[in-house]
Amino acid sequence: MSVTVPVKPSATYVFKTFGEDAIPIELDVYVPSTVDAHDKPLPVLVWFHGGGLLQGYRGRVAPHFLHGVTKYNHVLVSPDYRLAPQARMPEIVSDVADALAFVRDALPAKLASDANVKIDTARIATCGSSAGGWLSLLAAYYIKADMSVPQIPLDER
Repeated sequence: MSVTVPVKPSATYVFKTFGEDAIPIELDVYVPSTVDAHDKPLPVLVWFHGGGLLQGYRGRVAPHFLHGVTKYNHVLVSPDYRLAPQARMPEIVSDVADALAFVRDALPAKLASDANVKIDTARIATCGSSAGGWLSLLAAYYIKADMSVPQIPLDER
């Protein structure tokens, strides 16, 4: 099966501004090439770029993530975040939390209007490369998942 990989994002949005000059922080959104307006809402994968928190940007998405958008029929979101040493860790974590809040609260209406795509905000997953993977782990503190995890007692043997 041949699948077209999007080279450019389907949309780019400012999810936050900071500083006196209102410097924008953006995220890119990739949607499947075969979306039908009558389809069910799509799950969302939020990918955070790597770079040791010192470098990198949202456009460095690995080809297999881009390929997966159409192959697995989901929306991929790749946000920027402020980088060290100009930004401290609380500011970086704040950017991650604000990106997720934007995906949950504002992105559904924007994609419905701009791309005729519905997203399922109950199915948001995070991932990342290197430092982005660590930010993805931290992001779990900001997503209130509607699920329960069974408590399995550990016995000492």
